[in-house]
Amino acid sequence: MQQDCKNQTALLHRQGSNIAKALQQPLSAPYSPTPTLPKKGGRMKWEMS
Repeated sequence: MQQDCKNQTALLHRQGSNIAKALQQPLSAPYSPTPTLPKKGGRMKWEMS
């Protein structure tokens, strides 16, 4: 059980850093949307700003 939790945490950390990297790209160039961004995410960003 404990081993399971450790694996889960490591996985979350790895996903978190990937998400951070992905977030840094559109944030540094907010007005040039990349084709890799999902349409839903782009729409939400427009609504917020």
